Amino acid sequence: FGTGQPLPPLQIPQQTAQHSIVLPLKKPPKWIRRPVGASFSFGGKLVTFENVRMPSHQGAEQQQQQHHVFISQVVTEKEFLSRSDQLQQAVQSQGFISYCQKKIDVSQTEFEKNVWSFLKVNFEDDSRGKYLELLGYRKEDLGKKIALALNKVDGANVHIKEEKEESEFLPSSGGTFNISVSGDIDGLITQALLTGNFESAVDLCLHDNRMADAIILAIAGGQELLARTQKKYFAKSQSKITRLITAVVMKNWKEIVESCDLKNWREALAAVLTYAKPDEFSALCDLLGTRLENEGDSLLQTQACLCYICAGNVEKLVACWTKAQDGSHPLSLQDLIEKVVILRKAVQLTQAMDTSTVGVLLAAKMSQYANLLAAQGSIAAALAFLPDNTNQPNIMQLRDRLCRAQGEPVAGHESPKIPYEEQQLPKGRPGPVAGHHQMPRV
Repeated sequence: FGTGQPLPPLQIPQQTAQHSIVLPLKKPPKWIRRPVGASFSFGGKLVTFENVRMPSHQGAEQQQQQHHVFISQVVTEKEFLSRSDQLQQAVQSQGFISYCQKKIDVSQTEFEKNVWSFLKVNFEDDSRGKYLELLGYRKEDLGKKIALALNKVDGANVHIKEEKEESEFLPSSGGTFNISVSGDIDGLITQALLTGNFESAVDLCLHDNRMADAIILAIAGGQELLARTQKKYFAKSQSKITRLITAVVMKNWKEIVESCDLKNWREALAAVLTYAKPDEFSALCDLLGTRLENEGDSLLQTQACLCYICAGNVEKLVACWTKAQDGSHPLSLQDLIEKVVILRKAVQLTQAMDTSTVGVLLAAKMSQYANLLAAQGSIAAALAFLPDNTNQPNIMQLRDRLCRAQGEPVAGHESPKIPYEEQQLPKGRPGPVAGHHQMPRV
């Protein structure tokens, strides 16, 4: 130091890298083996294993290892499975009326009771009459109300009174009467009648506001004149029930359904049940249900379900029920499927319609239901509820998994076409990494 000369370079000894040789193990070491493990599989199966070390006969230091694998069925939704079994039994035995009655008896809400009452009516005679009774219109009760309003009494006094009243208003057949042909309204009507001009006679009566005379003369003048007279009468009439009378006489039921106050939806549905022809009945019920469903009132929206039950429209019932109810819980989905299955059977029996074709929403609900059944171990039931006539990939894949999980083919059912392509892995190619699942190629 202090000489001003640079220091010589530092000599660092060279380190030689040591190459360690790792020999491949033929078997993993025993300490890395898991002593226990568990895994869930499709169909609600729980697979567990344990590696138990047992002392050998030669001494306590040497131990033998036994490997045990257990497969058990896990059931977490017992009430769900019980209700599903009851539904399947009702379908197999065709005991729909008794099934609906049981549902009515255990209903917790008035609306639920009404829904099952409407579903039950589909399997009974005179379904339209029973629907009217459920809406509050019993013919017997109505007859009593009308009799009370007319101050009628039971027995022969009714006939005596009626005969007396009729005789008072009938013109006497004896004596002479004057046929006026003056220039006033009566005279002009007389002249029109004498010449067979019913149309002019009716016009004169309408002009003079003699509605009853106009209708009576129009009946005598034929159906065409009667129809025109009815239209003119309804145009001049302004009573509270004129529009209802107009719809009934003109058979314009669509007017009632489209224009009525939705607070009177029961009355509108009653009119459709009473008068609508079979070929227009379902469409009118659908129309009323759509109006109720589009209304802002949640109570009216739920009542649309009753209209769809009358119409036999399963798809709209599913959509309406899904909006009104929480379908995330298995029992909520069970509530919906019960109603769907019963309504589909009712449509098959009463309307002779093919219900095998299902829409997207219903197929999704049925697929969700089948998944829940499969998760509880009910593979056969899941296959029974899964829709057949659909090409949705997720349903086709689920059907394939269910058939494979069942093992043996179901009698009377063809094995489904595999919804993906099978590919052979070449030898030496690594398998799927743990934690990653290979999805089938659709």
